[in-house]
Amino acid sequence: MPAVNPGADGFVGKVADLTGPGLTDRFGMVCTDLGASVRAADGNLVSVFGDTFSGSRVGTGDWRSPVILIGTGDATHPIRYHRAGGADDGYARQLWHYRRRPNAGLLRRGISTVIPSDLLRVGDTLFLHAIINRGFGNVAWTEIWRSEDDGVSWQSLGGRSRFPAGLHGGHAQCWSWDYDPSDGWVYVVSTGFQRDKGLILRRVRPEHIGDRSRYWSWAGGEWCPAPGDSRQTDQAAKVITPPGETWGELSLRRLDCGTWVLGGFLSSSYALGYRALRCLTTDLTRVPVQRPVLGCAWDEEDHDGCRVAQLYGGYLLPGSRLDVSGGVGLVVSQWNTARGWPYRVMQFRVTLHDDSGPGSSRG
Repeated sequence: MPAVNPGADGFVGKVADLTGPGLTDRFGMVCTDLGASVRAADGNLVSVFGDTFSGSRVGTGDWRSPVILIGTGDATHPIRYHRAGGADDGYARQLWHYRRRPNAGLLRRGISTVIPSDLLRVGDTLFLHAIINRGFGNVAWTEIWRSEDDGVSWQSLGGRSRFPAGLHGGHAQCWSWDYDPSDGWVYVVSTGFQRDKGLILRRVRPEHIGDRSRYWSWAGGEWCPAPGDSRQTDQAAKVITPPGETWGELSLRRLDCGTWVLGGFLSSSYALGYRALRCLTTDLTRVPVQRPVLGCAWDEEDHDGCRVAQLYGGYLLPGSRLDVSGGVGLVVSQWNTARGWPYRVMQFRVTLHDDSGPGSSRG
């Protein structure tokens, strides 16, 4: 029987590994994870990865994070990377220098690693939100960087773009964001890095992305200015997800049809979960979560059937379409924490439905 073509219409399941031996080792990336992606202004796909190692398992070889790969592909076409970000296009070097202290959490100084949250494109500019860690899971602060050359080089937006780890009760550490050209706002969903919290919603004008005092928070009925702003009320950002629902890595994307998809790693269900929304201030208790990829034990894996052991990530790819079989592309991570391999990024195609309905939005 002929092999299924993962680029064919209607295909659902794993398209391919994106990283690993024979794929990205030429960039010094045998082991890596995450892979949030956007389409740059020049048409290329830009993907950002987290802790990356040149060795054959986690913790071996050259360690750096974050790193960038640039290539082609989208939701329904296989991804191929042709260069690394940074000055050396043949080796994925760390995007900026910091002094790594693996035990920084014990010393309460230094940085153990910098984990990328998500990429954002507004016009010709790319933005990267990054999480600075002192020991794994111990967030020191988060900050924003910018690229004006389609993801090749990156510059910090400065001290005003640094966000305290405890902001909004720790719900503003791990971000995903996208720009809505219909109203001129960048919308941000976020949660804690520890995968034990729900989501909050904020927004900011593109020209104020680098100023933490200009982010407005959704308080469950109105938009409120940032803490410390002269217009601030007593209303703080409220969790928008139902009680008991917790999240890890996030993906917020406005599709070409104007509908939003909000989701990522649904830690409370050990799955990748998503909601289709006509409006981001919709009451999420009224919109079901779709779970197209499920977590499982290692001896129960079935990538063709969208069952993946120790999965996380789940970033939407450009060109995703709702109500089309295999119309949504996902970047999925997998890490065998007991063995240190596989520790890789994979491309999947799944089906998501627009079941938000015109009556689900509160405007």
